[in-house]
Amino acid sequence: MGPAALASGQGSPEIPYFRAPLYPWFLGGLARLGLQLSGLRLAGMLACLAGAWLLSRWASRLGGPRAGLAVLFLILLNAGLIYYSPMLLIPALLLPLVIAGGLALWKAWQSGSRLWAPVAGMLLGLAGIARPTALPLLLPGLWLLWHHGQAAPARRRGQAAAFLASALLPLALVASINGWPASGVLVASQGGVNFWIGNNPVADGSSASLPGVGAAWEREDASQLADASGAIGPGAESRWFGQKARHWLTANPADAGLLWLRKASLVLERRPLGNNTPILALAGRSASLAWLLQFGWSLLLLLGLGGLLEGHPRSHAWRQWLLLAIGLQVLTVVAFFVNTRFLLPASVLLMLPAACWLAALSEHSLLEQRARLVLLLSLIGVGIMAFSPHPVICGALAGGLAGWWPGREASPARGSSWILGLVVLLPVLYVHHPWVPWLIMALSAPGWMRLLWPAQGFRHPRLLAMLVLLLLFQEINPLALGGQPERDGRARSRLQFQEGNAWQRLEQPEKAEHSFLRALEEWPGQAEVRLNLGILAEARGDFQQAAQWYGEELELEGGSAKAHNNLGNLALRAGRFERAIAEYELALALRPGLEDARWNLGLAHSRLGLALARDNQPDSALLQLDAVMRTPYRGKALDLLREALRSRLSDPGMSHPSPDARVRP
Repeated sequence: MGPAALASGQGSPEIPYFRAPLYPWFLGGLARLGLQLSGLRLAGMLACLAGAWLLSRWASRLGGPRAGLAVLFLILLNAGLIYYSPMLLIPALLLPLVIAGGLALWKAWQSGSRLWAPVAGMLLGLAGIARPTALPLLLPGLWLLWHHGQAAPARRRGQAAAFLASALLPLALVASINGWPASGVLVASQGGVNFWIGNNPVADGSSASLPGVGAAWEREDASQLADASGAIGPGAESRWFGQKARHWLTANPADAGLLWLRKASLVLERRPLGNNTPILALAGRSASLAWLLQFGWSLLLLLGLGGLLEGHPRSHAWRQWLLLAIGLQVLTVVAFFVNTRFLLPASVLLMLPAACWLAALSEHSLLEQRARLVLLLSLIGVGIMAFSPHPVICGALAGGLAGWWPGREASPARGSSWILGLVVLLPVLYVHHPWVPWLIMALSAPGWMRLLWPAQGFRHPRLLAMLVLLLLFQEINPLALGGQPERDGRARSRLQFQEGNAWQRLEQPEKAEHSFLRALEEWPGQAEVRLNLGILAEARGDFQQAAQWYGEELELEGGSAKAHNNLGNLALRAGRFERAIAEYELALALRPGLEDARWNLGLAHSRLGLALARDNQPDSALLQLDAVMRTPYRGKALDLLREALRSRLSDPGMSHPSPDARVRP
């Protein structure tokens, strides 16, 4: 999106936008303030902590102080919520907006104030232009204020109108910038492409693979497919892909139904974070958090749905709001393709009923009962130890149940007795169900909360818990480094690679090269670092070093179309036209949609034809004309034809200027 261009006042190089624009606007604004990488990293951390703090306050309003503490425990188990990274990523902006908008909506519902309703609408509208999958959250908010507000009917209608109007303001702003009447792009034009990715004959429900191109597609590849069918322009491209998906859905209802069932089942699984993998790599650097990475969406789904079924939060209106909001958001994701990045708003909302349920369970624990349970818990711990690869789970279960087990005078929370019964079966279940450790932690959490934060405990427990949360992350606490050296090396390498990419975008080649070289020191097997080092070497004129980097990249990753394209550029610069043509053809065989390679192939054929014409081989030169005509460089074919005819009719010793053309890296 060009945040650097936005920061310099040049405007966005892509209008209408392919993706939602708030994120590049935000980065551009921070860059205009003079923030470098360290400042962006700090801004991302502060945004994430603000989101965690607001979510804790929201849970406290719905389920009491214990629910606010439980949210912090759940945040630890969700690697997608805390986005510590050398780069400020979209979720660090999206999730605090969703949380702040929901909390403002709660205040508007509770107080009947006309002030909080437009604030909530504006925040959720901004979340929608950060990632359009957040837009379905507007409908439950409108329904809540209209039908279940605490104020009089006339005031409720006024609140709902103010909420909707303020939510539409960010959308109207983006539509005006995109030139919606002319372009047909409201917020972003990627929606049609994503819809086709999730609904096509070869879709698997989760992979972002574009049919006919593959998993490494870029916007230019999608545009080329649409342009070939006459869909010119971002809005037309989005509609064309959307129509293809709708046609396939209606023409193949049985296959489409099975695919949607598969996508719905994928929601229950813990999915990778796609292009946000540095986040997981960073979390993996912490010895304290390495074992937490196994927990995720499935545990949150279990606790969240359990809380809603058990009547948490206790407000009937908010339970309905949560069910509607989560259901619509998940349905939106399933309609496209399942990715944890898109499910993040739903995961945040699920933390509320999960935290309220954990808080309700912890209220029924009796500390005096734990002495009688030492023997029983020890036996259970030994049994689980035989099957579990994580000894910390056994300690968590023992301590948690000691603080949670109900006594005679206190009955367990409604519906929790059947969960207690599963404790006896845990060693057996673990053999068949690897998600049982998640259930163990769910059983342990309320008791540990009761032990650590009793009613007469700390004055500011959330502040203390957030401090502990910060100290768990390697980016803050160097003492947390540990774990497997190979895994840690790869994680540090990914971080240095992302940092180098950021310096490269800021046009700081020396700092970028330094970061890339440090990435190779941490993990010599990372291929894509060598590609970027080759590009930097080629830019400064060190073509021999660039060729060496590209060659090493191909040794590690033989299917790199960009490396072949760049090797072709080096050969073209050296006048080795046949070698350049061979490299470009290899690049196109690996990735047919690589438009730069097609352009460069035409340039190479043209240069070869001109060289043959000057060598008094006009017939051979004319043979290159057909190859040039099949490439985007065909506009220069007339120069080749003119040169060949001059060679045939004129003195072979005459020299003629070659057309001015540049290769595309």
